[in-house]
Amino acid sequence: MKRIISFVKREVVFSVSLLLTVLSVFLNPHPETYLSFVDFGMLMMLFSLMGISSGLEKSGLFHALGSALVGKSGNVRVLALLLVFLPFFTSALVTNDVSLIMFIPFTLALVRGLMDIRERITLVTLQTVAANLGSMMLPVGNPQNLYLFSRYGLSAGNFFPAVLPYSALSLILLALSVFLFFPSRAVRAGEEAGKPDAKMGALFLALLVLALLSVFGFVPDYVIFLISLGVFALTLRSFLKGADYILLLTFVCFFIFSGNLAACEQVRSFFARLIEAYPLATTVMTCQVISNVPAAVLLSGFTENARLLLTGTNIGGLGTPIASLASLITIKFVLKEDKSEVNGFWGVFLSFNFAFLVILMAAAMFLGV
Repeated sequence: MKRIISFVKREVVFSVSLLLTVLSVFLNPHPETYLSFVDFGMLMMLFSLMGISSGLEKSGLFHALGSALVGKSGNVRVLALLLVFLPFFTSALVTNDVSLIMFIPFTLALVRGLMDIRERITLVTLQTVAANLGSMMLPVGNPQNLYLFSRYGLSAGNFFPAVLPYSALSLILLALSVFLFFPSRAVRAGEEAGKPDAKMGALFLALLVLALLSVFGFVPDYVIFLISLGVFALTLRSFLKGADYILLLTFVCFFIFSGNLAACEQVRSFFARLIEAYPLATTVMTCQVISNVPAAVLLSGFTENARLLLTGTNIGGLGTPIASLASLITIKFVLKEDKSEVNGFWGVFLSFNFAFLVILMAAAMFLGV
């Protein structure tokens, strides 16, 4: 029993998704239909990207790049700008959670002694916002984009117009925030990072390019999966042993859960009316409660408006700590710091998240979704 309780505490999202899936069986008592709800192509791609991200992290490529950029900064404001832009742009390639795993501990270690507590908290908060918003730029940037791209059979022509205006606005807001909240006092250069493994970095960058080609339909998803699996077996066995298989199972649960909901006429009618009457608000508020990835899976059963879900679930990742599960990574690292590091964190975190959310929602209402 203790092991079960410990597991539930450690894997809250999966436990909740499993419970919801079990309960949803009563809405659709036809087990022969469950597998048809699962997007196996998306799961293969997500697994491949998880391994590719792990390989890039292990190669030290992005860490070395970050250290080189930091070494060229001359003051606190420029340093903060570089450290915010790093997760913004890299998250589009290696996902928002991996970007935060790479840069949050790196940042906390680097700026201790260079910035005061308030500046450090503000910096990692802006990095979190940057990773969640920058990841929307590409289909591989986050799981909900990957799912929606596959679910609606999107192309580059209808994906990028739906996300790039908000990416551009986000970049401007992030730059303004840095200039408002960080001084221009001088700062010494950071420590040099270790030399990256160039061969390993090149190998996984090539896999990333192949994955991008697969997402856009040039390479079958099972091909990138099999190639990636072979590369992982040869060069990244630690990933195969320690991969986040629970995340994949969580997706399976949410696929079946949302499929069962959509199969129930009463539920389908309720959500269809709600999302028709209040499309953006319904999408964003659902993200605040169950996070943006499950929200994308759930709501896709009730609307064919892919643009709405792309916009709503991406900006809906702002707000509460669970709106985007990637935010929990920052929280975990901050809570590991000294008690003084945590002072005022929640106020800063929620203030920036909801400020960005309100501005981007206003922009979405103006542009129309």
